[in-house]
Amino acid sequence: MPRSWYIDRTLWVAGGLISLGAGWYLLRDPEHGSSGDRDGAPRRATARAAEFSVEKLGPPGFRFSHLVLYTRTGCHLCDEAQALLNRYSAFLPPIEAVDIDGDPELIGRFSTCVPVVELDGKVRFRGRVNEVLLRRLIAATSPRDTTRPGDVL
Repeated sequence: MPRSWYIDRTLWVAGGLISLGAGWYLLRDPEHGSSGDRDGAPRRATARAAEFSVEKLGPPGFRFSHLVLYTRTGCHLCDEAQALLNRYSAFLPPIEAVDIDGDPELIGRFSTCVPVVELDGKVRFRGRVNEVLLRRLIAATSPRDTTRPGDVL
């Protein structure tokens, strides 16, 4: 190895500072800091809002026939899941909230992984409802006929 690797401290200090600066730059949060607009709103958040507009989800209408949300009392993630599902109420059927603490079988199935979202009998989310995946699921499913026999339009 070259002798300068052992005796040239200035080279090591400069290399360390450059590495520190490069690491800080790569690990910074791109939504905060100098990347925002003049009013302080991050550019990336506005791009996300445009990307996830309601028009991309298609026409309103229920995409599924049955939605069950398994919850527990005092569960903050369950409250967040309920609020998120309520935001997409134009595309989802009414939420049937089931408290698992009243049924030993449900406690055995979903003990520590609530909230659980079940759409048409298939478990779609456990623990946390991912909004991006929910939007993709809604966009990929065509609206069902929401009229019932005998309804007058």
